[in-house]
Amino acid sequence: MSTFRSEVFDACKKLQKNEKIEKIQELLNKLNTISDNQNTKSITNKMNGDFAMVARQFGSQFHGYLFVDDNVESINSQPPFAVEKLSNEDRKLFEICHGTIMAVVKKCLEEITLKSPNIGNVMNPYSLLKEVEYDTNSEMLLSDEDIEKIATSFRGSEVYKSFYNSNILKEVEKNDVNNLRMIVGSLEKSISKDYFDPTNSNIEVLWKNISDGSIGNGGRVFGTIIILYALRFSLSVACQLLYEAICGMRLIIIDNNNLINIETNQSNCIGEFYKVLVQGGFSTSASGGIGEVALLDCELSNDRKIHEFGFILQSTISFNREMGDTSKYSITVLNDELINISQIVESILSSEMLNK
Repeated sequence: MSTFRSEVFDACKKLQKNEKIEKIQELLNKLNTISDNQNTKSITNKMNGDFAMVARQFGSQFHGYLFVDDNVESINSQPPFAVEKLSNEDRKLFEICHGTIMAVVKKCLEEITLKSPNIGNVMNPYSLLKEVEYDTNSEMLLSDEDIEKIATSFRGSEVYKSFYNSNILKEVEKNDVNNLRMIVGSLEKSISKDYFDPTNSNIEVLWKNISDGSIGNGGRVFGTIIILYALRFSLSVACQLLYEAICGMRLIIIDNNNLINIETNQSNCIGEFYKVLVQGGFSTSASGGIGEVALLDCELSNDRKIHEFGFILQSTISFNREMGDTSKYSITVLNDELINISQIVESILSSEMLNK
């Protein structure tokens, strides 16, 4: 049976085989490469100056490249950055990439947006970013059928269906877009802060109330917002995976070849997580892996096998010339719907609070 995660990974495989991917990856490579002229002892700037570096700092995938191209004048007024506009041809490539990912997001949210435009807006992972111009009629890197498969699996999950059919949704809809964004943004920050120790957090309070059956209307509204956040997070992980596939980035794999130690494997009222120490590090992004998906695929000495997909929430790199570099990663486990707060989500769904 297909899941949202399996459909997204299938799409990633198809993207990697797309003929246009080579041109996109060549462009990214040129934008990120500094050439060192050994004859003149001079260093030539990257193509279009600091364009790629500035674009990556936004952490918004291809949106960042289009945003920089739309705001060259403003960026150049802030030394030491110096960027040059993309050629029309290069701009078109980034529009195709961003347009493909946006087509997936819009198709996944098509149904909920018709029911509640405000909620559909907030569930869009790009909704907090300034809009960029791109040709919505340009060709896609995925077929309509592939995009529909992803959207169908997203809308077919129990999490989505419970949210869509929730009796409490009207209470949440009373918030305007900006207020709803603030609420979800505040929840996101608290989850990042409390994930590894949720003691006395709002989520722990809700979890205890669910356990003893004392859920008030405020708790039901809060539970609905948690589900909204979970679905938004799921979509954002899917966007990141599609972005990495287009860029040719390899999935981070932690296995017996690089694993030094699993320091922690715990579950709490929010979800399950690992804290691992590995040899070397992962430099597929400027963030040191934070915000990326990793596969933990190990066989331990006690014959326990681990095969878990996770989201890197924290990372620390230690440089040591004698012993070699090591990295410590805090990884939150992703379920089949690419959700990393599965414990509280399952508690909310099993309580049927959304239907009361």
